[in-house]
Order: sequence, then structure tokens, then C-alpha cells
Amino acid sequence: MASNKSLAEYNLSQEAPLREAKVRLQEKHREAKRLAERVKTIRSQVEEKSAGGCVEPDTMLALLQVKTS
Repeated sequence: MASNKSLAEYNLSQEAPLREAKVRLQEKHREAKRLAERVKTIRSQVEEKSAGGCVEPDTMLALLQVKTS
């Protein structure tokens, strides 16, 4: 019986840190989704500009480096 009580007390003590970790995880997930959307946008722009091979690879690399900085 005492071990159940101590386990319950421990579980309650972990509630706040777990809640905070969950909030941080949700924030990271939102940021990851935002960045993934940005990558999709940039990728489609790159594909549009390079359609038909009208842009040399070195030029495309320079454009990407400028875009990401």
C-alpha cells in the first residue's frame, strides 16, 4: 500500500514537467510544419525557374544560397 502511495506522489510530481514538455513539443511541431511549408514553397519556385533547363546549375545554387540566407 505504501508503494502505491509513493508511486502516486511521484506521478503527481511529474505532472507539471510533463505538461511543460508537451507545450514545448507542440511549439516545435508547429515550427516544423511552418518550415516544411516554406521548403515546399521554395522548392516549387526552384522547379518553376528551372523548368526546361533554362537555368544553369551554378546559377540555381547561387539563387538558393541567397534565398536561404
